[in-house]
Amino acid sequence: MSEHLIEVRNLNKFYGKKKVLDEINVTIPKNKVTVLLGPSGSGKSTMIRTFNGLEPFNSGTITLFGETIAANNKKQWAIIQTRIGMVFQSYDLFPNMTVIKNILLGPLKVQKRSREEVIKKARDLLKEVGLEDYENAYPRELSGGQKQRVAIVRALILNPELMLFDEVTASLDPEMVRGILDILKNLANQNLTMVIVTHEMNFARQVADKVIFLENGKIIEQGDGQSFFENPTTKRAEAFLESMSF
Repeated sequence: MSEHLIEVRNLNKFYGKKKVLDEINVTIPKNKVTVLLGPSGSGKSTMIRTFNGLEPFNSGTITLFGETIAANNKKQWAIIQTRIGMVFQSYDLFPNMTVIKNILLGPLKVQKRSREEVIKKARDLLKEVGLEDYENAYPRELSGGQKQRVAIVRALILNPELMLFDEVTASLDPEMVRGILDILKNLANQNLTMVIVTHEMNFARQVADKVIFLENGKIIEQGDGQSFFENPTTKRAEAFLESMSF
């Protein structure tokens, strides 16, 4: 059995004539945290969205959970997506539903799980993120940081084998960022396979088992997280870290 949960081979993605992912070859290890770094527009968000079928690609293959998926195979993705959780920069909560109803929708409607079991799990997760008193609140009554915590709980309650986080702190006030990062650190300590796109360099250094550094749709450098931050092997990665005041 492979030690990698995701294997990407010769992946290419175009927006019109613009090539936004260029011959991507990468592996994502199981039970580890992989962080995608790079300047804005480097292809990080596009790449992470290909990992759960949200972004179709033009050529190449992605192997997930041992199953190789060719470009744009919607039937395969529909099955694979049930095993993946994703949290975005935008919270995407249903405004007409309370916190608890937002969380329960997936496990009850899609996974057909027991309502009693799911409610207990939802309340346990809300307590873990400090929102046990907000299950009957509506999204409009929550701060940005609280909405993002609900979005994380909504993903975790599906018991995903893989969690994807795409700039989940980018739209938050600085004082709210620490709370979200603390939650991600806690998840990292639980051996959950995670792929994280972030500009939070200190956080990335603390949690990254592996770093993939991109620019202009190409992988410039990848490898062990500690080595990347202490001794990057490319001048471009070194300059990037310096530019981030790191």
